[in-house]
Amino acid sequence: MPSAPEYLREMFGSDKEAYDLLTSRGYRQTRQYEWVKPTIDHKPLEKEIAAISYLILEWDEGGLIDPEVGPQSPTVVLSAIKSELEYQGAVWGKTGSSERPGEGERTLDEYILCIYGYAHDLMMLGAKTSDPVEKLNFVRKVTTLGFRTMMEHGAPFRDSSVAPTSGEAQ
Repeated sequence: MPSAPEYLREMFGSDKEAYDLLTSRGYRQTRQYEWVKPTIDHKPLEKEIAAISYLILEWDEGGLIDPEVGPQSPTVVLSAIKSELEYQGAVWGKTGSSERPGEGERTLDEYILCIYGYAHDLMMLGAKTSDPVEKLNFVRKVTTLGFRTMMEHGAPFRDSSVAPTSGEAQ
């Protein structure tokens, strides 16, 4: 039963106005009717808080959550990878060997071994913790290794004209 105070009902002439305000500012709604902030450091404006409060009180929708877990847009995912690339660059800098060809980058096979090792560590972490943020932090690290590998050694596109057969890993 709708129970939002009159001042919130007047502020938002309809449910659509509250939804439109939030979605136009980058919020998205989960299947559990929670509102996910556009970014982890986003500070909701007074009007955004009012819109979320209206929807919670009027329709028993969920609350406001941080975007750390749950479905993400490709833009958010690439921003997370970029943050990891910057972090790794600050921590490790240029660690290539001067005895290697070119700029001393790691070879493709070295990257493959690093990815394999970190993927194994991720599997072990998954067995030890139920914290999704801890697991996703490690997924970001492993994914960034693959991303860096492709930056340094090439990024071939998948041939979209060839459809895999059922059950075939490509």
